[in-house]
Amino acid sequence: MNNKKDSTVFFSNSLQEALASIKNIPGIHPVGGCTGLIQGHMERVLELPEKLLTLNGIPELSVINKTERYIEFGAAVTIRSILNLGEKNIPLILHKALKSIGNPSVRALATIGGNIAQRKFHYAAFAPLLALDAKIEIRYGAEARWESLNSYFSNNQNEEALAENYLKRGKELITKIRIPTEDWDVSVFQRTGRKGLVTKDTGFFVFLVRNQKNILNDLRIAWANDIFFRNRDFENLVIGKTLPLSEKEITSIIGHAENFLPANLLNHSYNRQCFFNFLENALKMLSN
Repeated sequence: MNNKKDSTVFFSNSLQEALASIKNIPGIHPVGGCTGLIQGHMERVLELPEKLLTLNGIPELSVINKTERYIEFGAAVTIRSILNLGEKNIPLILHKALKSIGNPSVRALATIGGNIAQRKFHYAAFAPLLALDAKIEIRYGAEARWESLNSYFSNNQNEEALAENYLKRGKELITKIRIPTEDWDVSVFQRTGRKGLVTKDTGFFVFLVRNQKNILNDLRIAWANDIFFRNRDFENLVIGKTLPLSEKEITSIIGHAENFLPANLLNHSYNRQCFFNFLENALKMLSN
C-alpha cells in the first residue's frame, strides 16, 4: 500500500522518550502494531497520520506482571503474547475475546493497548475489560494516574464532544492495563457481525456470573462497539436472586433492561436484537 501523503515515524528507546515526544510534538500519533490504522480500509492507497510514534520495543510497555489479585499488561504487549499465557493464567472471558481477534498474523501484531485505545470504536477486548473492572494507567509527562475504562472513555456520541475529548487526551498515553483475576462460574462472550471483520454491525457481548450456595452473588453484563454499556444498577436487579432462575424472572429481567440501555443501542435494530438474544440465552443458562 502507498500512503497518500508523507508520514514521519518517530522512534523511542524508553517510555520517558515516548512521553516527551507526545508532549512536545504537535499531532503525533502513538501506534503499536498499527492494525487499528488499517482496520476497515479496503482501498489500495492507505492514509496514515502525518506523524507516527512507534511504541514497539519500549521495555516498560512490554512487561507482564501477575500477583494473587490481578494481572497487569504493558500497553504494547501483543494479543498473541497474552493468549500464550493460557486460559488458566488470565480471565477466561478475556481469553475468549482475544482469541476472536483476526487471525494469528494479526494477533502477533495487535497490542492490548491499541485494542482499547481507539477513538470511535471499542474492539473485542473492551467489553471483557469493562466487565472485569479493569483499570488503565494514564501517563502525561512525569504524571501518572489510574482510571477505570468507564470513566476514561467518553460514551457521548456527539461528534463535537468526541473531538473535544480526543484533543484533551491527545497528550496522554495508556501505559498499563490492570485486570482483577477473580474466578467466575459462568463466562459468556459473543460477537455480532461477520467473523474476522469489524463493520457497523459488529458488537461484543459479555456475561459473567459468580454464585454461592445457589445465590447469584455477582453479575456483570457489558456491550461494546461504537458505544459501550455496563450499568451496575441493572446488574443489582439480578444479584441476590436464587438459582435456578424461573422463566418469569428471566422475562422480567429482560423487560427491565430496556430502562437501562443507552438510546444509541436501542435505536440500532440489529445490535439491539442481538443484545437481547444474547442476554436471553445467557440468562437461560442460569435456569437449569
